[in-house]
Amino acid sequence: MGKTSTHCLVYANLIIEGREYGFHVFMVQLRDENHRPLPGVEPGEVGPKYGDNGTETGFLRLFNVHIPRNWMLMKNQQVLEDGSYVKEDKNSKAQYGTMLSIRAGLVMGAGYRLAQGV
Repeated sequence: MGKTSTHCLVYANLIIEGREYGFHVFMVQLRDENHRPLPGVEPGEVGPKYGDNGTETGFLRLFNVHIPRNWMLMKNQQVLEDGSYVKEDKNSKAQYGTMLSIRAGLVMGAGYRLAQGV
């Protein structure tokens, strides 16, 4: 991300007219056609890491960046053109199961990395 990405997916707090709707996923453009960061976008590279220098690990800071409504991933929730928020709760069990699966994978991955250090 730090050196090469032009776009990324960002989890950001959705705020409409001062009301917070929680974290949602947005596609965000990071760089212009000349590969320079857009205003308010600060990408960077973490630098050398013990035992994992083959992986590029970057960071991203956003300062007052407006994300267009249609750049929100809107499969299960939407912001309509009039600014109203609509959420479908039909897959709440599947979403919860997916979240648990991802968290378990993160813990397993961290355990694997810790075991390599022993």
